[in-house]
Amino acid sequence: MKKILPLLLTLLLTVSTVQAKPNPDWWAQFGHDPEKTGTSNDEYLPLYPPLEEAPKSEWDVQYNINAPLSTPIIFEGNLYLVQKDYYDDKSKYYEGSIKVLSIENGKKFSETVFRVPDTNDITPVPSPAVTMVGNERLIVMGDQEGKLNRIKGLFPIQKIGPADPVPYPMVSSPTIKDNLCYIGSDSSNVFCFDIDTMTFVRRFKADGGVSTSPTIFGDYVFFGDNSGTFFIYDRNTGKNITKIRPAQNEKDLRINSTATIAESGGLHWAVFGASGGYVFKVGLEGNQFGKSYQFRTAVNRLGKRPTFWATPTIYDNQIYIGADDGSFYRISLDSMKSGGSIQFENSIFSQAVRSGKYIYLTTYSTGEKRTDGKLNIIDLETFSYERAALKQIVIAGGSITSPVIAGGCLYIASGSGKVYKFHGQKPEIEVTFEPKNLDFSTVKVGENAYGKIKIKSKKSQTPPLVGEIITSETSKDWMTLGAYTFKTDSEIEIDVTIRTEFFKDKISHPTEFTTEITIDSNAGKSTTNPKVVFSPELPSIQASKSQFDFTAYEGKPELIPGKFTISLLKGFSATVDISSDKGWLKIQNSLETLSTAVPRIDIQFECDTSSLPLGKSHATITIGNMSKVLKPISLKVTIEVKERPPDPWIEEPSKILVIDDCFSGSTYNGEFTFINRGGGKLSNPQVISKDAAWLVKTVFAESSNSSLVLLCTIDPSTLWPNDPEPTCKMTVKINEKIFNCTLKLELKQLDVCKIEFVIGKKEYKVNERKLPMDAVAYISKTGNTMVPIRYIGDPLSKFCGAKIEWIGELKTVLFIHNDITLRLIIGYDNAIIELPDGNIETKRLSSPPEVVGGRTFVPPRIIAETFGAQVNWDSQTKTATFIFKQAQTR
Repeated sequence: MKKILPLLLTLLLTVSTVQAKPNPDWWAQFGHDPEKTGTSNDEYLPLYPPLEEAPKSEWDVQYNINAPLSTPIIFEGNLYLVQKDYYDDKSKYYEGSIKVLSIENGKKFSETVFRVPDTNDITPVPSPAVTMVGNERLIVMGDQEGKLNRIKGLFPIQKIGPADPVPYPMVSSPTIKDNLCYIGSDSSNVFCFDIDTMTFVRRFKADGGVSTSPTIFGDYVFFGDNSGTFFIYDRNTGKNITKIRPAQNEKDLRINSTATIAESGGLHWAVFGASGGYVFKVGLEGNQFGKSYQFRTAVNRLGKRPTFWATPTIYDNQIYIGADDGSFYRISLDSMKSGGSIQFENSIFSQAVRSGKYIYLTTYSTGEKRTDGKLNIIDLETFSYERAALKQIVIAGGSITSPVIAGGCLYIASGSGKVYKFHGQKPEIEVTFEPKNLDFSTVKVGENAYGKIKIKSKKSQTPPLVGEIITSETSKDWMTLGAYTFKTDSEIEIDVTIRTEFFKDKISHPTEFTTEITIDSNAGKSTTNPKVVFSPELPSIQASKSQFDFTAYEGKPELIPGKFTISLLKGFSATVDISSDKGWLKIQNSLETLSTAVPRIDIQFECDTSSLPLGKSHATITIGNMSKVLKPISLKVTIEVKERPPDPWIEEPSKILVIDDCFSGSTYNGEFTFINRGGGKLSNPQVISKDAAWLVKTVFAESSNSSLVLLCTIDPSTLWPNDPEPTCKMTVKINEKIFNCTLKLELKQLDVCKIEFVIGKKEYKVNERKLPMDAVAYISKTGNTMVPIRYIGDPLSKFCGAKIEWIGELKTVLFIHNDITLRLIIGYDNAIIELPDGNIETKRLSSPPEVVGGRTFVPPRIIAETFGAQVNWDSQTKTATFIFKQAQTR
């Protein structure tokens, strides 16, 4: 093995013929997996940690927690899942079903109801088999009634059974081989059906119920049963070849797992787990046929051994298998001796699945207090608990079904009814070409040219880059690649050879050939268009200059002259065509002849700027063509027409914005428009200063005709409806020009002033706006609400135009509104009311005004009653509410 590893690493870094397209078909249950090893063989996009759960926006698949799910089956981009029968909270019975989902987004395509076999708590729900018969997709599944169910295309479910007197459930997952379905039953039989004709073929008798999938190897079908017996039958004749009880002296032995086929020592073996801590291998060929060898765990402190329910996974001559006590073993396939174990917190019932150097397995809690299980990732190079413990992902409800790997993703059906999807790492590709874009310019017929395609993996610790290089068939006459498929985890170079021999004596003048090359990989696609000119021996020329750059200005048309020289570089003579691709560039002469007598000629041209737009305009002067010279020349001409400088101007420097309700909590928007009266574009706008806190945000936005709009956001929450007209002055700078802008607010008066006091709180509300107080409202000894005079006076003043006066020498508060004057005197039990007609009334107060803590408190009810306000008292929240209507403008 030590000699082989360096060779494998070398091959991985070199070009090889590999699978160059994705193959997202994965049947995890044994009997569905054609390799019988539990290994994902997706070379195109294997699974690489770390894993990341797909977001809900991409994948959100959740089913009833009381309805166990099968291992997902992935076939041709779809996910097939069986859901078991269940009762809901109303004890309503729901039959099981097969669901077909998209592996991309979890969207359900279809669902078919049928009686799912009734397995026990620690036996997975049988998964379906999906196969193709001809051009038709078939879904095959056994049921509780002892029948085989087949779904063909979109047609209804079809059923067939072996016509047993008593229908026993078919409890195993089906195994498909040669259009025949093999499936285990509680009736101590394995049945065989022709799934194309839906006819019963034969049965293979067991001594106990068969709950695991039968295994096919050559002409044999073999399986274990609940009696602890292992059977090998000729699947063509139905004849029993042998039956073995691998642990003859063991009572209550039960074979729990499907057999995995493994190769060792030039022979094939059936490997399976059982109760009593046993793992067996049975020979399937030669002098070892029917012989069994065993591994057995040590007893635990209670004198017991675990049960192996999981199907074994075989890799690199090692058996990997988990047990119901949470131990995960590595066992030598040759010696059947332990190579170490890892102890997990919860039980293992499902097969471990390998991809690359990692194994993925799930755990499940069986205790009285159920806990969530885990998805565990084990590095096969270390196989240590410490490493494994750091790579655990919580799976709600745990899982007794196998993880499924397809297309760089992992899928798990959990005990919580959720189907998880995890993304593995994906590679990133970098492709470069030499020469650039594989542009080979001119190649003389009779010679070859060479290039390279360099493919590099941009990330380490990701799946290898795998792909193919796709070219047209016609390009293979003149272009050959060193390889057309590749695989690498670092960097590779693929040779490109341009061959001219095919065109010898077939072209008389330079001829351009192009094609398309696509690098199609598991990290995406990259495309380029190789180009080459095959040319016979022709004269060559050169020009004295390759680029001309001129400048002009808007509104000033010019005729800009230019000149260059062309020379004969090789050959006796050359007839040269000279042309421009733009009408504004005019050539003096369109045809010139160079010779050894006249080896160089000056070419005059001029550029007319009258029709050119602002910015840069480009033209190309072409000298010669491929039929007359070896390498035609292209000269680039650029003229930049510059625009006038910008000239900002403001339309309205002063704006008035009407605020309907400054108490609503809403913000308002105002705007100033700046127009460009010059050329170019307005730039570098800034608000240098503003003098109002209620202007909370200023933003410039581009508008039509190169103008700018200054958007102003106003928060009026600090203002009162009857405040004098608030004004904000701003200084704005655009293109270094200063503008003074004024924004005035017109505050509309509100019809209602609602004031709320909560006993004991240092805040009150005015029309739902919370405001602070420096003293709290309280209940007087006589049971009346008392509030600080200021906090009922301010709102009445702001809203209603009321006047509040304090006459200190008389210890009197005056409230004046609508020609009514209310007098409240500190310590005096009567309120004095002066009416508009001059009459005076007095009203008895239960609680007179008083001074507490240096603050004057008054009973607000007398104020409300005097001025016609509505009064509400909420005894539960201790809230007093006063609503003053028909506020008057001052």
